[in-house]
Amino acid sequence: MISSASLFTDQCMDQPWSYLNDFKSSCDFPIEAMTEAYCTTKLPEKLKPEYYYKGFRVVAHPSTFTSSVFVVSPKTTETDPAEATPDPEVVWYKSNDLIDITATCNDAIGEVITDCTITQDFTKGCLAVSEISYTVSSIPPTKASSNSNYNPGDITEITAIIKMAIIAKTDISHTHKITSEVKYQLSAPSTETLIPRSGNPGYLRRLPIIARFEDNYKQWTIMKPTDDCKSSDQSANRIPILFGVNMRSGCMLKSTERLNQGSACKLLQDQALKALNGVDLPSHIAAYGNTLLSTGDWVPILSDAIQTNNAQPSTIFNACENMVLSKTITVLYAKMGSQSNPQNKVVGVRQTYSLAQQMFPLSSNNLRAQVSIIVEYIDVSKDVIGQIKEPPTVYTALPYDFFYPFVSTAFNIKPQLF
Repeated sequence: MISSASLFTDQCMDQPWSYLNDFKSSCDFPIEAMTEAYCTTKLPEKLKPEYYYKGFRVVAHPSTFTSSVFVVSPKTTETDPAEATPDPEVVWYKSNDLIDITATCNDAIGEVITDCTITQDFTKGCLAVSEISYTVSSIPPTKASSNSNYNPGDITEITAIIKMAIIAKTDISHTHKITSEVKYQLSAPSTETLIPRSGNPGYLRRLPIIARFEDNYKQWTIMKPTDDCKSSDQSANRIPILFGVNMRSGCMLKSTERLNQGSACKLLQDQALKALNGVDLPSHIAAYGNTLLSTGDWVPILSDAIQTNNAQPSTIFNACENMVLSKTITVLYAKMGSQSNPQNKVVGVRQTYSLAQQMFPLSSNNLRAQVSIIVEYIDVSKDVIGQIKEPPTVYTALPYDFFYPFVSTAFNIKPQLF
């Protein structure tokens, strides 16, 4: 699929679509002096609505070319291709692998044009396409386990809204502005959780870090800032870790019980760890923003060995000691690829827990302590080295008398390569 876009100049050029990347551009399409004959018989195809939705279909998934192809004879009268006579020169595809575009056309005043059929009335001018807006409904990688019952990346529907405009008879600009837009609408079955991409391929700033949890993957989260750590492990009380954004969050750990028993301190420690780690801890994070579970682009999370079950009452104060109350997540990333379009890749990640020697109560029966988490990013990219390609070597065969009479042929010079 291609759309008209302004790339190097304002003139319209063909721009291929990029899957799951929204796109919008305006450009100037060249036209001749507007006459009735030009409008009714010579109007360019790109200014007609049918150009944008008729005469072609969209492949739902790249595997269509390898998994569902069969051939039939062009002379067959069979309606079922499976019963047709094979012919190697004709290729057919299953109908559910090809998507028709559903189009709606509006005239210059916004009224719907039935069946997008244009009838030119040159009284005011020539009716031509002015805006094309596509909406592509797609199923992205929404389930990481291998037993998913659909193929990730399938396109399910494409709709187009085509708006017309009137080119006045007195228009002398010899150009007509066309605006093209492509929007992707992600959807998933009701039983699945939608996991959007965070880049393609490299991470984009302020998009979520993708983490791997056993046989699935989802966004890595931290607790929301709150004055009470209770329920901080629940998804509603957590926020995603955003790539490239240094973050700090925390909550207050509270207790109204006397801390003269080990079980009380252990309960508080469990509550603090739930706030720090959530329901479960990831084992890896995705190296790229579009990493799938089936690939090897996963970076293991390194964690310091620390005992989290040593919390106990203090022998001096009505408080707990040896409590894990904070965690720091350090993410190392590097810019990869071309200097003009670098891609952010995660190359390392470590989480470090910190001990608090004492938790002091505000009163004999009202203890408060802050549980905090910090996320920091370190750019470990190598210095950018600009490289200029070597000029091509040109081999030119010259006739033996090319330099005559400056060089005598008596020397028996043979043709040379320069």
